[in-house]
Amino acid sequence: PPLPPPPPPPGPPPPPANRQHREQKQVQLDVVRSLTHVGMRDSEREGRLGELGALIDSVLAANPDLHYYQGFNDVCSTVLVVMRDAESAYPLAQRLATHHLREAMAPNMRNVQLALRFIMGVLRCQDRQLYESIRESGMEPVFAVSWVLTWFAHDMRSMHSIQRVYDFFLASHPLMALYFSASLLRLFRKPLIEARGDYADMHATLQHLPKDLPLELLIRASHRAFRASPPQRVVSTASLTAERAFAAGQSMWRQY
Repeated sequence: PPLPPPPPPPGPPPPPANRQHREQKQVQLDVVRSLTHVGMRDSEREGRLGELGALIDSVLAANPDLHYYQGFNDVCSTVLVVMRDAESAYPLAQRLATHHLREAMAPNMRNVQLALRFIMGVLRCQDRQLYESIRESGMEPVFAVSWVLTWFAHDMRSMHSIQRVYDFFLASHPLMALYFSASLLRLFRKPLIEARGDYADMHATLQHLPKDLPLELLIRASHRAFRASPPQRVVSTASLTAERAFAAGQSMWRQY
């Protein structure tokens, strides 16, 4: 089916007096821990934290149906650094919250937890041996939660790498972060298979991403995987519970 028309552009951010929302306290706690790995001097970072808090508060105040999650601060940190100030960053942060990351901003993470199984569905279509090795270990795809919820901003240490991944995801289908995650698993194929289903060894392999990830290779692999195994094909081979995440009435992914 044809894609729905794009939503109208967001209006200006609400003024400071109207930035109140129900999760303000948690936002404040997370903002203090943000902007630690983007190459800023301490003095500059301290000055930018107020802007970051204002950006997150503005998005949530303008969209009372959305719920903050830990990790959205990493997303907004990236947007703020790239766009340079909170006012310029607001339209993009608003777009991500209401579109690409909307599932994560629901009252609970049920749809996200179900959709993480989509990663395994992609893997099943692309690399059955690796899929079986991970499945036999009993390891659920929760290892990819921060990958998907922050678009790797929480896991990559290089701002240049984070920006490259964001460029790719913004120019791609909203599910591309899941395809990229599957490609990343294939990058670690050898140690994951050699773990022979040992949960601890597999988890250790995926716990810390190396600094020198071959991003262009991963991007090309993700693009090829998407073309070879589009969402409709992956869903058709997935379990019924995983498929529900793409059929729920309020699911943004339902459109795709």
